[in-house]
Amino acid sequence: MQAAHGLVLLAGSDIANGWSGFIDGAIESGMAAARDGAGLLALLRS
Repeated sequence: MQAAHGLVLLAGSDIANGWSGFIDGAIESGMAAARDGAGLLALLRS
């Protein structure tokens, strides 16, 4: 579930690497998805 499926990125506390099920896990997962999304956008622009 953590891997991107095309241009679809998922984030949430239930799929976090650490602190699964807690708000800290959701923040960690969201930051990772945002970083991956920024990388995908950079690839699409070039």
